[in-house]
Amino acid sequence: MPMHQEKSRIPGRARPFEKSQKPTPLWLKALLGRELAPSREEYTAVNQALWVGDYNMRSGR
Repeated sequence: MPMHQEKSRIPGRARPFEKSQKPTPLWLKALLGRELAPSREEYTAVNQALWVGDYNMRSGR
């Protein structure tokens, strides 16, 4: 799908933002140095990239 997709729509294979906000276990957060849950900006960027990838896969590019 084109980049101008409605921001409220997400690709079918993406999990809703609210479900992606599960807290990271303390031991893993200490190892990685950050939460695994994406920020809203990260989440939006990844979903936009998924739409672009879907479009390219369907068009054979």
